[in-house]
Amino acid sequence: MKTRQLYNLLLFLILAELAFSNDKNGIDVLCSIPGECSVLSCGNVNGTISWLKGTDPSKCKAQDCGNIYDNQDPTFDTLCISCQEQPYISSDYTTCQATPAQPGTLVACQAGNNCNGCGNPPTIAFSWVAPPSDSTNCQIQSCLAAPIPKTGLTDNFCKSCNTNGKVYANTLGTDCIASTGSCSRKSGLTDGDCALCNGNSLGAAQYQNSLGTACVTKQCSKITSWSDSDCQLCNGTDKGAAQYQNFKGSTCVASSKSCSKITSWSDSDCQLCNGTDKGSAQYQNTQGSVCVASTLSCLRKQNWNDSDCQLCNGTDKGAAQYQNIQGSACVASSKSCSKITSWSDSDCQLCNGTDKGSAQYQNTQGSACVASTLSCLRKQNWNDSDCKLCNGSSANALQYASLDKTQCLALNPTSAYSLSLNISLTYLNLILLVTFCISF
Repeated sequence: MKTRQLYNLLLFLILAELAFSNDKNGIDVLCSIPGECSVLSCGNVNGTISWLKGTDPSKCKAQDCGNIYDNQDPTFDTLCISCQEQPYISSDYTTCQATPAQPGTLVACQAGNNCNGCGNPPTIAFSWVAPPSDSTNCQIQSCLAAPIPKTGLTDNFCKSCNTNGKVYANTLGTDCIASTGSCSRKSGLTDGDCALCNGNSLGAAQYQNSLGTACVTKQCSKITSWSDSDCQLCNGTDKGAAQYQNFKGSTCVASSKSCSKITSWSDSDCQLCNGTDKGSAQYQNTQGSVCVASTLSCLRKQNWNDSDCQLCNGTDKGAAQYQNIQGSACVASSKSCSKITSWSDSDCQLCNGTDKGSAQYQNTQGSACVASTLSCLRKQNWNDSDCKLCNGSSANALQYASLDKTQCLALNPTSAYSLSLNISLTYLNLILLVTFCISF
């Protein structure tokens, strides 16, 4: 019997303790991570207090609020709210109070008389409020509302709840950092900013690109042997960007395509890919199929020489590989115009052109080109001028056109005809005189 009574007494005491203990549990409160009732999410508690699942599965509550002031570690408003004390923890974490111990710094993000433009806080435990009579700024109501989470951080939140000048969120929103500007900006980035924004682990975008407009995974300022990939990483791929390596890999250039893939060359691409140093292949050939080291552009209209003609047009049979006499073009003459000794009409026309008055025909001997009106090899339409040009004007040269203009003669046919006519008249007069004398 006594054993039975002792058992009932112990059971009563246990139930009473449980009831009393349950009475000291806190009410539901929002922590940093919905539904996660841990120190990481809800904040520090002392050794006799722990966080329990709330009645609402997305909330938590403190266990044994009777020991709330035994806490010596930094804690948060969550403990004060759950234990139905005053809503804000004191700055020394020893008591709860009516006003925030650490209200957020003012941030100029108010618009339309509300704080919607400030962006969502990282967790619903935090909230934006507008100070009375302030139409410009908002602030986080209490930066000790809950442990600041490692996700969802924004520049505005970091500016309001900043510590030690860490007023910007890193790229992933996992931490507030002391960069020189926002990680989302498109100018003025430095290697230091990129390392803060993205971390410095292997493969992280911890370096600024060449323009300081983005963070990249390689240190552009120290690359000495470039690839197309590195150029695009450091300089971007916008039109006009230096996104391809030159042939030496010594720099990045803004060629029309990768230097290794261009099949239709321009002077510009040749100069970008090969450089403009003396002797470099900086000009397209005439066909645009390759770059050549001519002294000037293959598209020019003057100052040609045989060497440049051969570089620009090749040396295959029929190629325009020689300069003309004026140096104004390349021509497909049989030899260099400066070395031909046996001329043809074709070479004369190539070397001297076909403009009126040009020496476009070979002379009769093929020793020179002359400016006759037609070929010296013709069989008609001769005149004295052309005869002299084609045959010379020395003694016995065929320098006179025949009366029917079909050939050149050594004697002036007009003078020869007059002499013949005079002889004929003399004979006729002599015959008439003899006939007259006989008749008497």
